Amino acid sequence: LRAAQAEVEVDRARWEMAAQAAKAAVFEYDIDNRRYLPSPRFAELLGVDLEEINARHGGSMQHLIPEDWRKKLANQLAALETDGPIVHVEFPVVRPDGRLLWLRGTLVHRRRTAVGPPRSLGFNSDVTEAVDIKQALSVAKEAAEAASAAKSRFLANMSHEIRTPLNGVIGLAGALSRTQLNDRQQEMVSLIRSSGAALEGLLTDILDMSKIEAVKLAIEEAAFNLADAIS
Repeated sequence: LRAAQAEVEVDRARWEMAAQAAKAAVFEYDIDNRRYLPSPRFAELLGVDLEEINARHGGSMQHLIPEDWRKKLANQLAALETDGPIVHVEFPVVRPDGRLLWLRGTLVHRRRTAVGPPRSLGFNSDVTEAVDIKQALSVAKEAAEAASAAKSRFLANMSHEIRTPLNGVIGLAGALSRTQLNDRQQEMVSLIRSSGAALEGLLTDILDMSKIEAVKLAIEEAAFNLADAIS
């Protein structure tokens, strides 16, 4: 028995060294008694006192978990008892000093056997920085998408608003060209019409760009002069 106990102590020491090397916060969950048995690293990470946790909270860490997450974790623990054997979770905890942490954990379940009760072993790591970055990127992505949508709406509205008076300018220039004009006046009217056509083409391109960004661009079939297009 003494030899067996010594071997268990050696195994426990190896396990604790491995956990420390991996900087993992480890805990054991007693399913029968609904109690957490956290390692010192786990208690250090959460900023709690193990003796206080066991004495005042019955070994439970539930008071550190935001209320909206408690039911989710309870369901995941229930899944361990029925489905098992491994569950991966990511959840927030609030330290006594008010600091919010995000933990990523792997829960390993051992079913009830003839030699022992069911147990769950958890390996947790602090992923607060990664979660903060992910959330910041999500907010930035939403802001960028909103800005892009606003820009597309602005370009579409602008092109429509400019096209209306532009059509009036081009139409009146065309009507003016059919009146009695001298050569100089005819040249100026021609420049107005060509400039208006160029501006109209630019507006069409802007509108097409907004359609591309909105994934609403339709390809049209139209005859064109290949030599002119290449030129």
